[in-house]
Amino acid sequence: MNTVPQTPGLPGMHELYSAKTIAFVVDRLAQEISLDLCGANPILVGVLNGSIPFLADLMRRLQFPLEIAYMATSSYQGTKSTGQVKMLRGLDSTVQDRHVVLVEDIVDTGTTATHLIDYLSNRKPASLRLCSLIDKRGQRETPIQLDYTGFELHDGYVVGYGLDFKQQCRNMPSISVLTDGVI
Repeated sequence: MNTVPQTPGLPGMHELYSAKTIAFVVDRLAQEISLDLCGANPILVGVLNGSIPFLADLMRRLQFPLEIAYMATSSYQGTKSTGQVKMLRGLDSTVQDRHVVLVEDIVDTGTTATHLIDYLSNRKPASLRLCSLIDKRGQRETPIQLDYTGFELHDGYVVGYGLDFKQQCRNMPSISVLTDGVI
């Protein structure tokens, strides 16, 4: 008997974006970035850990030379932002005079993205763009401009496709919202 493993998850989740829908959006974002940066040999900077699936899929769709790098931050305790950004891993690559795309899984309060934009700007890139799979504008505390946006979400705690709840659910191929009973 051949069984298909079930997608890991938590009880009390409602799927928002299927894997097929996510793939379509990643294709669109890759086209937008290609129009802007084809031939520029950009560096894509992923924010660990949430951006890993998104960055991996995005970079495979960009059909021109590029580099990748990672940074890691912490600003959440449970499901709430602390309002403080702690740099866990800085950038190892040189971005001076390079075209940089900061790749985030989600921008909600804007605090972390603003901190990272400032961090990268101080390294004098030729250009700096922000790409986020999800723009959660309803949670915004710090104004920030996104150059490339996959989905716009007003509210809800989302998991899957890199997004986590207590480090779980990152490996889900779709994105789901958790209900109040879970968080």
